[in-house]
Amino acid sequence: MKRRFKLCALCCVLLLSLAGCGKEEVNFLYYTETAIKTLDPQLASTSAELSAVKHLFSGLYRVDAEGQAVPDAATDTKISSDGLTYTFTLDSTDVFTDGKDRSFAVTAQDYVFGLQRTVSPTTGSPYARNFLAIRGAREILNGQADPKTLGVRAISATQLEIRLIEPDDGFLLKLASNGAMPCNKDFFEDAAGTYGLTLKSIIGNGPFYLSGWGDTNGLTLRRSGEAESGEVTRLRIIPENGDKTGFERLMDGMQDAAVITSPSEIDQLAKKGFVQQNFENGTCALFFNCADRYLSSASIRRALSASASASAALVQQTALVDATGLIPGSITLEGEGFREAAGNALPDIAAAQRYATYQLGLAEVNASKLSGVTVLVPEGSNYEELFRAVNQGWQKELGAFFSIETLSLEEIEKRMATGKYDIALYPYTVTENDPAALLQQFMTGNAANVTGFTDAEFDALLSQAFLATGNTQSRAYIAAEKELLWQAPVAPLKFQTSSFFTSAKLSGLVADPFGPVLDVSSAIFKS
Repeated sequence: MKRRFKLCALCCVLLLSLAGCGKEEVNFLYYTETAIKTLDPQLASTSAELSAVKHLFSGLYRVDAEGQAVPDAATDTKISSDGLTYTFTLDSTDVFTDGKDRSFAVTAQDYVFGLQRTVSPTTGSPYARNFLAIRGAREILNGQADPKTLGVRAISATQLEIRLIEPDDGFLLKLASNGAMPCNKDFFEDAAGTYGLTLKSIIGNGPFYLSGWGDTNGLTLRRSGEAESGEVTRLRIIPENGDKTGFERLMDGMQDAAVITSPSEIDQLAKKGFVQQNFENGTCALFFNCADRYLSSASIRRALSASASASAALVQQTALVDATGLIPGSITLEGEGFREAAGNALPDIAAAQRYATYQLGLAEVNASKLSGVTVLVPEGSNYEELFRAVNQGWQKELGAFFSIETLSLEEIEKRMATGKYDIALYPYTVTENDPAALLQQFMTGNAANVTGFTDAEFDALLSQAFLATGNTQSRAYIAAEKELLWQAPVAPLKFQTSSFFTSAKLSGLVADPFGPVLDVSSAIFKS
């Protein structure tokens, strides 16, 4: 991405007004479920925070509308023949600016310090694992080496070198992530522990600068230079206040983009001409409480899971497709679709074997039948229809009968968090493009492990994936998912598709399905 705004940042930054360098202001409004707590790129994690950082910072690379890494601050990239050394030439006009009275050049050393912060265990960055292919990163993250030993160095003010321990085909995409954003060491240290937490303690080099930040009104960002006709000059990221839904605000022209899940609302927006993008970023699954006497048996869980999967396949609903694993289709690894690489990870248990497996499980817990087991089902016709099919399958195939309790999603979440449930049908939405986002929630000792599941082989495979890179990491994640689904503390039924709608007048918006995270840097509103 050629960032032309840097050419005028120094000369017109003090002249910016509501018109943005003299042109009519173009607003983009977006509401988020959560308020922004930090704008530190190495720590930001919610969709609202990530969307803000996308606009406040420019990295070496950026992700385009096709999900490909394209140059941003890097004007030239050279990769050695063995794939182990990357040399970047930086945009010499790139500056950090607060849009007011502070502006200073971005140098290669700022990228060095940013990556050192990311892999340092004292930072606690969620992006540290992305960069384990960099020389020394693994030892630093394990506390065995100083962050200064990371294989990243500034050859000059505008040349950066990164050395890897093994080739990483997805490395350029990783350089477009938050963990690779530049951080000026002097500014960071002057913030004295408040970096990214207040309006005055963050400064970026992105296409926008921060002009306002409040708990109620959210974030206001303004373009850092001259805008072309129709380009967004003012971006607002506002926390939900409950007054209206995203659907209502879209219809009333009070919001420019929103995620919609209601089939009827999706149909109405499509008929009105709103632009629709579909993302497979959620999994509707059955969660089993392994502390329950009956559900402590992997055989019982396995039989219930296999039967439920077969029955769920008979139900066809808008925005739901048959699950072939726990990880939904939008997640990628090393730049490739995880689901395509992993294939169907569900245990292959034929109908004739399910009853025998179920009976084996009953024998393991010294019971002739299940008793007093309740299934929590979310309110809503889609979920209730899906579970009816599952329940009929359990009765017909296994002779298993359950009590049913229909609750709101919020109440089911509370019950699961406190362990006060037996089985719960729950639609989980993934907010990170990382297989670990779902898998790690089933690790032994993880506070998010609501199933109480524990399995040494699964833990070992996932721990191996955390510390690996490239093909080794991919194989470990795939094996961990298969092991998890064989032990069956969770039974994936359907992948959920989210529908993301934008104004028909808007083009060029880039939306990452996880959150979603928005990038309107190159978006254009047509008159």
